[in-house]
Amino acid sequence: MEKETPFSIHPVKLVAVRGDTEIELSLVELKHLAYLIANRGRVITTKEIFEEIWKGRAMEHTNIVNVYINYLRTKLGKETIITVRGEGFRMAA
Repeated sequence: MEKETPFSIHPVKLVAVRGDTEIELSLVELKHLAYLIANRGRVITTKEIFEEIWKGRAMEHTNIVNVYINYLRTKLGKETIITVRGEGFRMAA
């Protein structure tokens, strides 16, 4: 059985909550985190994240997903999102 994520998301307030701590996020950071949580337990490719969050905007050859993953790691802790080399990202168990 999978563990529950240690975060809850409050989209109106634009925060992730861990325990009693609210962590402020931008709307785009919140979208990335929500997608990772929704797909917890599997590796998500950069392309999947890009297509879900950026919805076909003409930025396909940028590192924008990596930039936002880094923002989330800075705010939530580096151990929160794991890079699976050559495949993508997944939420830590």
